[in-house]
Amino acid sequence: IWAAILSLRWQVFQDKLALRWGMVGFEKDELPRPQFKGTVIASPINGTPEIFFPARGRRRQIVLSTLISALVVFLDLLFIWGVNEYRDEGAKNGDQTRATIASFLNAIGIQ
Repeated sequence: IWAAILSLRWQVFQDKLALRWGMVGFEKDELPRPQFKGTVIASPINGTPEIFFPARGRRRQIVLSTLISALVVFLDLLFIWGVNEYRDEGAKNGDQTRATIASFLNAIGIQ
């Protein structure tokens, strides 16, 4: 019983917040994003025109963005490794200048 009461009270609280924040019925006023590229088709539910983006194209974009993100992470890790190797070589030879340059490069890499 307490779960049903909690659920009903939560729904009332959620409706009050939606009304206070102006989120009631915003879907009907919301326009599609201008960057969204899709095909206009008839909605299978009510027949109104809607923009559709096929799952195959979505998967292709997800795979492409994942590969690009992985490449950027790999290049960042490679840069960090290179800076640490440069610093360690200087530490072996007692070269303080290399440590300073490595710190500067590390600061640039963080930016």
